[in-house]
Amino acid sequence: ASTTKLTNQNVILAVTFNKNAVEKEYSFDGKTYYKCSGTVSVAANGTVYFRSKAANGRYSEVAAYTVNNIDKTAPQLEIAERTLAENGRSVTVTIVSDERVVIKEGGFAGEELDGRYFFTRTLTANGTYSFSFIDMTGIVSEISVQITEIVTEELSAEYSLSPNGASAVS
Repeated sequence: ASTTKLTNQNVILAVTFNKNAVEKEYSFDGKTYYKCSGTVSVAANGTVYFRSKAANGRYSEVAAYTVNNIDKTAPQLEIAERTLAENGRSVTVTIVSDERVVIKEGGFAGEELDGRYFFTRTLTANGTYSFSFIDMTGIVSEISVQITEIVTEELSAEYSLSPNGASAVS
């Protein structure tokens, strides 16, 4: 995987040491070192430390490389709001993601506000709706919402005057 482009895969670092190095080592914490064969697989963001040892037993200065482009976490989604229209014929649903995503079907991006991404959809029939989102590294998350409050029957009102002049609505 790339060392700069966002990825959900391990990043492989190709390491070149001084030609006089008799021991080549790497570390993920700067304390515990492991032999280095020329590549290091990095599974999570962080700093990797490198050092070598010369024939005279002296260690080189420690070199460090920071990996910060790995994202293996699925986007967290939530239904932030659902609003029934005044006429009861539709529900507007707002879905929020904790990271930049697009709707998988159609590729629509949400509106960003304070590091959260908002998607609004208006639904016109009762039922269960599923929405799939994909983040910038290809990880998919889904969320479903069940709509039951939409008015489906025809509504009517009748107005009449009774013989005594009173009005009635039914």
